[in-house]
Amino acid sequence: MPNVGLFLNQAKKGTVLLKDAQRALDAKNTGFPLLKSMLFDLQVIADAPGQGTTVWGLGGATAKRAAQDFEALFTEAFEVANGKK
Repeated sequence: MPNVGLFLNQAKKGTVLLKDAQRALDAKNTGFPLLKSMLFDLQVIADAPGQGTTVWGLGGATAKRAAQDFEALFTEAFEVANGKK
């Protein structure tokens, strides 16, 4: 059976909705681990394809933060996929 994990996409930091989603998607409720890494609702993520690039190809602090969020998510997802988490 494949290893599975859930992650939150377009999360908004510091909101009640984020906390509610984390509680609702807890492994006790779903049977699957909720990854600690998540992708936040950043305009730079939406803008990148329109500019023909990715967040790694854009400059600025927000693009750097988005790239770090993606990298953390990929690292954690690979750990889950390989049974290390």
